Amino acid sequence: MKIPLVLFAVFLMGAFSWAEPVNNRLTNKEKADGWTLLFNGKSIDGWRGYQLDDAHPGWAVQEGCLVLTPTKGMTDLLTKKEYSDFELVVEWQISKGGNSGILFRASEDHQKVWHSAVEIQVLDNEFHMNKRENKIETVGLTHAAGAIYALHPAKTKSFRERGAWNETRIIAKGTTVVVYHNDTKVGSYDTDSADFKERVANSKFNKYPGFGSLPKGHIVLQAHGDAVKFRNLKLRAL
Repeated sequence: MKIPLVLFAVFLMGAFSWAEPVNNRLTNKEKADGWTLLFNGKSIDGWRGYQLDDAHPGWAVQEGCLVLTPTKGMTDLLTKKEYSDFELVVEWQISKGGNSGILFRASEDHQKVWHSAVEIQVLDNEFHMNKRENKIETVGLTHAAGAIYALHPAKTKSFRERGAWNETRIIAKGTTVVVYHNDTKVGSYDTDSADFKERVANSKFNKYPGFGSLPKGHIVLQAHGDAVKFRNLKLRAL
């Protein structure tokens, strides 16, 4: 039986549409479970620059992604709202040699956002971990992609090659935080624990009282001087 050309074309369009990934949208189940989008893929509404009223022009929406293009005077981007207990999911794609980060429960009381908030590393591992004689110690796993920066090391089996999309998942409830990189658990900590306090004391963060311990704050995308893309930023309150 011959299929009319018009019907065949409609079928092909439907097939390709079904196959394409759908970004910056929530499924019915996610909506029912209380998830909300922090970025709708169309505008930068709901975000602004660190200690600024508006977003720096280096941040823009391109092809459904929240994109940072290196620009003079670029600043970190943060949510206008503050969040306390939540599960956060962010997908990111880093440029060649790029460096960025995702921070949470951040305040604007310091010169730099990382003075108050824990960072989950966004990095081109291929470049940063091999640029000197192919030695992994160049950066170290506590500074590699997915790491709880300078506090808990990344897991090498969760690494994806440059150009791939990675996923960071952060679950923060009370004083407990759990972090996943591409569905692999990186680590967990309790800000009231002796272990966390010791890790902070042995890090560069020891200069900042209360580091990482705020019960509520902003979600932040770091401007580290390199191009980076973000999409599918979603959060549900716990």
